[in-house]
Amino acid sequence: MRFYSFTALNHGGTIVAMTRERFTLRSAIQWLFVSVRDLRANSPEGMAFKNVCEAGMALSLLLATAVVSGAQTTSQQQIRLHYQRAEEALRANHSQEASNEFREILRIDPRNAEACANLGQIAYGQQEYAEAAKWFSEALKIKPQLWDAKAFLGLSDMMLGRTTEGDPLLIEAFPHITNQNLKVQVGVSLVRFHMATHSLNQVVGVLHELEQSAQADPEVLYVAYRAYSALAAESLDTLYKKWPDSARVHQIFGQAAVTQDDFPAAIKQYRLAIEADPKLPGIHYELGRTILTNSQDSVALSTAEQEFKTELASNPWDADSEYELGETYRLEAKLEPAEEHYRHSIQIDPNLGAAHTALGDLLLSKGKPDEALPHLEAGVRLDGDDETAHYKLSRAYAAMGRQDDAKREMDLFLKLRKKHASSRPASSPDGGGNPIK
Repeated sequence: MRFYSFTALNHGGTIVAMTRERFTLRSAIQWLFVSVRDLRANSPEGMAFKNVCEAGMALSLLLATAVVSGAQTTSQQQIRLHYQRAEEALRANHSQEASNEFREILRIDPRNAEACANLGQIAYGQQEYAEAAKWFSEALKIKPQLWDAKAFLGLSDMMLGRTTEGDPLLIEAFPHITNQNLKVQVGVSLVRFHMATHSLNQVVGVLHELEQSAQADPEVLYVAYRAYSALAAESLDTLYKKWPDSARVHQIFGQAAVTQDDFPAAIKQYRLAIEADPKLPGIHYELGRTILTNSQDSVALSTAEQEFKTELASNPWDADSEYELGETYRLEAKLEPAEEHYRHSIQIDPNLGAAHTALGDLLLSKGKPDEALPHLEAGVRLDGDDETAHYKLSRAYAAMGRQDDAKREMDLFLKLRKKHASSRPASSPDGGGNPIK
């Protein structure tokens, strides 16, 4: 539970003010004595009397100020004591005792915004949302910039079904919330509400900030997945209604078929997309990759090769197509052109781990372990979850006599293979079988 501490109330300067008041009071008394001395020294009677009257008035005013200041200091001390007691009660999970202490603070200082906010916190924790909303509203009347209180007022309104009041409060407060747990709670509530009301476009910024601030939170990741899925579904629905036979619609249907391992259906949809728009960016790569996944016979290899070349004709800087073209040549045992395309792929994108691993493996097969090693190590570094990369690196270390390193990589390969076994059929670590990008 967020606790609004006493330090937020202690405006400072009390001791300094009291010291200044004592000094001024001493001066006034001295002034009074000087005036009396002047009177006794036969000063003009009217002037001396006037001085005495002025000093007396100043002394009376300062005495009154000192009394008020003393009362304020006592009130601050009492408030501090009640806050300490409330904090101890909250730590002991004695919410009623804490509530009593905060009410005592309000008896002393009815405009204590933090005490109101803390009473709201206690009520919210007890699921008394109407009571919580009352106290948070009171706190914000006194201090409108208590962002946590504004966030909790919004959450309370949402729990009470007052979404038209709660939603704007949450949107306003969200960027200013510094408490991480509260920020996640508010962000998730906003995304869920707008997902339910089909208005996610209003909180895309909230979703992005939520992901950045809580990347390891499973609830945030799940809500983000649901939100993006909903946005994608809405976009697809609009696209299909307006352009049902467009190239993009067929491409999306092809991608959906791939996710279900229905490669013949995917190939059909990709070809329909090409009929609709032969220059659609990426479509020839996707078709070629799906053909290779579906079959690696001579016809499939020849057809896939042509698709990758077509993609590269319109986009010479497509590292993925360069890599896949190298894979096609490798499967045809054409190692020289395979090596050429692997190298070109890495030249375009040095961070393409699959290309490094493929090139390293090819060089290792040529008996060049020293030249292969940097590429195989890069493959593991760039994609540590690729079991095949660890297997091939293990072979390279073994060929170089580095048995300890070879054993380490083989252990990692076996560990990853076991981890992945439940999600896909086993395949030879020497084969291709790279996932569609």
